[in-house]
Amino acid sequence: TLVANTASTAVSVTYNTTSGNKSANITTGALTVAAGANTSAINYIAKSSGSAINPGAIGSSTVALPGYVLIDNTYGCTGTNCTPVTGFINPTTNNIASFATGSVGITLNNAIYAANAIAMNGSANANQGIGISAVITSTGGAVSLTGSTTNSYGVYNPSSLITANSITVTGTSSAAATWDVQLSALTINSTAIGGSITVTGNVINTPGANGGIYQSGAITGANGSSISFISNNNISQNGAINLPANTSGTPTNIIYDVTTGNKTSTISATGILSIASGSTSAINYIEIASGAALTTSAIGSSTIPLPGYVLFDNTYGCAGASCNPVSGYLNNSLTSWATLVTTSNGIVVSTAIYATNSITI
Repeated sequence: TLVANTASTAVSVTYNTTSGNKSANITTGALTVAAGANTSAINYIAKSSGSAINPGAIGSSTVALPGYVLIDNTYGCTGTNCTPVTGFINPTTNNIASFATGSVGITLNNAIYAANAIAMNGSANANQGIGISAVITSTGGAVSLTGSTTNSYGVYNPSSLITANSITVTGTSSAAATWDVQLSALTINSTAIGGSITVTGNVINTPGANGGIYQSGAITGANGSSISFISNNNISQNGAINLPANTSGTPTNIIYDVTTGNKTSTISATGILSIASGSTSAINYIEIASGAALTTSAIGSSTIPLPGYVLFDNTYGCAGASCNPVSGYLNNSLTSWATLVTTSNGIVVSTAIYATNSITI
């Protein structure tokens, strides 16, 4: 337990085994901060070179940690007397099996409450890069989760709420994963105008029909929130999406994007989208794919239509390595185009769509 920090400088509680290896684990006790006015930050840092990290509870629902939280087990380097750097262990370099723990990389089974940013970078060999079973709450900052695995889950959170001013979750795998990202409920703080949610789940260099993103539980945005789900494999997004009226002055977008996938990279489910009345700026809805099948849940209602446009397009594609997919590439003038598109129904609209602007399919 720490007293409020009334000093003129920020302080940190730090656990560091980066000079060790994937066996140098970190397990910490609970960190609480006494009530009082903090004039400077108290930060929490735990970092290692591939080993498992399991922090205790940080802050509380009544007194959040007055600073940031950083938990990272991706440090490493090569050569004698080298200096470990974050991100060294990753699926792109394909060194997870050699340098990362076979246990869960970061186990979050104790709640975190912080006033500022909460960032986690976790990696594991044949296990969850980040495994979450407790709430994560930033009362005034962003939550960023970056998890990687060989073939398990990059980020695994089946049932716990994440709350922040913005939420960014990235899960990657070096081979087909169970799901690169599995998430539950997500909430943007109501005061965070423009606070957005971005979820990305990719199998490195392997587009296809494997588990990209799975989401369940309600998603609650704020005024001006955009929400994006991006994968080169399948997306199954099941939680209802609830947005207030957009009066932010900036158009926002709900995006499902599997254009870096192929004809088997489906968007198999999307959450029901509900919007409060009174928008003065647009909220648009977009689903795009490279030949794969698309589906949708209800969008808007007869009483409160989506205050923007709707776009469904599975004709994206391109030729050549590392090319950028473009709409209309897949068409009957393209040689062998039929081999690049789904044999299922291309776009299935089985529930009502209500929008104030154009609806393009």
